[in-house]
Amino acid sequence: GIGIAELVDSVSQRLPDHLKHRIRRVATVRNEFVHNYSYKLPVAEQAPFLADLDAVIGDLIELL
Repeated sequence: GIGIAELVDSVSQRLPDHLKHRIRRVATVRNEFVHNYSYKLPVAEQAPFLADLDAVIGDLIELL
């Protein structure tokens, strides 16, 4: 299937390494929510996840 990781791989040469890493971290959490109905993001991981998400959005906007 075509998931976020595959999409990142398809444009890998155009993305900085730190952005690829952040996108994969965000995708991992997203996949847990989508595929595991009972998943709850631990409180200690919520702020880092939101920071990664904001950074990914900002970085992608800059690349446009």
